[in-house]
Amino acid sequence: MSAVFVLVWSMTPLSAVFAQTLSRQPIPGGAHKQTLWSADAAREPQTGGQHNAWLQGDEQQQEQLMGCYKLSSDLEQHARDMYASLSKKPVDWQRVGHQYADIKKGDQFLIARHEEFMSGLNNGQRSWWESRLRKIMDVEFKLQARMGAIEGGLKEQPTMPASMKILFHDLWRLFKEWKDYYGLMGADMDIQNIDREPTGAIRGLSGTPNPGR
Repeated sequence: MSAVFVLVWSMTPLSAVFAQTLSRQPIPGGAHKQTLWSADAAREPQTGGQHNAWLQGDEQQQEQLMGCYKLSSDLEQHARDMYASLSKKPVDWQRVGHQYADIKKGDQFLIARHEEFMSGLNNGQRSWWESRLRKIMDVEFKLQARMGAIEGGLKEQPTMPASMKILFHDLWRLFKEWKDYYGLMGADMDIQNIDREPTGAIRGLSGTPNPGR
């Protein structure tokens, strides 16, 4: 009989043995309960406290993310102020064009900084943030479409501020959405005080005017 038992044990797949590894945990009363070890659960980031080091990243990654958050926050405020300035009459369309040029340059800076941040992500971060990174890409495409419409409208010397206000409202909303994704990622990295007050000046553009102020 013992020989048969040894034969059956030796034929058991090693993977099945590991998959069913049991740990014994004491419970009140001196008895024990059996729990199944899960490799997937072991890979999950900690909840209710600090996340795993691979998700927090290093100091350079955190500084890059904070820079992206700051720039997207400034662009959000700039677009919001431009939206408000279109309510004033008469509208100075030449000034609007100059202010829009700042937003366009700021958007290009943000894309470059986002790509720089992306290039340094580890595999775990890319997997964990896959959905958010895909949504940020969608925001980029929507911004390009709105900016194309704005540029077309400015070339035609717009006489209907209402239609342009809708487009600038969309810019405001989309930059806020982009910023909010960075905020969620910053929380995953346990970055403190990421939501500092925006300056309104687009980093990289010296003396950027603050429209509507």
